[in-house]
Formats: sequence, C-alpha cells, structure tokens
Amino acid sequence: GKGGWSLRAATKAEPFGMEGDCGCDDAQPTRLGRDDYGWILSSGGVWQGIVVTHFSVYAPIQGKYASVGTFADIEEDRQDVSHRVTVDASNPDAARYPLIVATLRDKREVGRETVAFDAKRMRYPAAKDR
Repeated sequence: GKGGWSLRAATKAEPFGMEGDCGCDDAQPTRLGRDDYGWILSSGGVWQGIVVTHFSVYAPIQGKYASVGTFADIEEDRQDVSHRVTVDASNPDAARYPLIVATLRDKREVGRETVAFDAKRMRYPAAKDR
C-alpha cells in the first residue's frame, strides 16, 4: 500500500556451486506466487570434462528462505540434454505459481512438464515424486 518493500523472509547463507562460483551470481528475484518472490538459480560444476548442473528454487517458508525444489539441468549421463525452468504466472492470484520444466536437446525444446507446488509438503516435487 505504501509502495515499498516489506521483508517476509531472510536466511543468512546458503551454499551453491563449487569453489566460490555459483548461480547466485546472476540470480534475479522471481515472482513465485501472488505475494511471494524467490529465486531460481543454476549451480553445479565440471569434473574431468563432465558438466553436472541443477536448478534450485528458493522461496519464503515460515519466515526463512528455503529450498522448495531442485530440478536437473545437465546430468552426468545425458550431456546432450539440458533443461529450462520458468514460472507459469497465467493465474496471477495463485498463492504459488506452477513451474514449467522444458527439456532441450541441441537447444531445441523436445518436451515440457508443468510442476505444481505441493502445499502439504511445501515444495515443488522432484521428478521421482511426480
């Protein structure tokens, strides 16, 4: 109402990536629901030429920022496949917006899945739980 920000959640530190390089370098606040902003960021590393990365979703939960979802980006045994995670804000009044996880091969989308927020478990379910 006053046109300013109000603090809803705070966490002192979270570990990301390896050796100080993390996805939080370019993370931007992202609207994840009607009243909440959080972050979707990518982190991971390279070991012997193999890239392994994942997306982490952070949102306010009971006064702290918490991990509410993790999605694979590039997997160790599938180096030719990557993913993109975006927010589906088509219903702006939803308490938590669903996420769209797109699968890409050679930078072309070859599949997509919509992942709804599970309010009972307070997270976006991992692939094995969907």
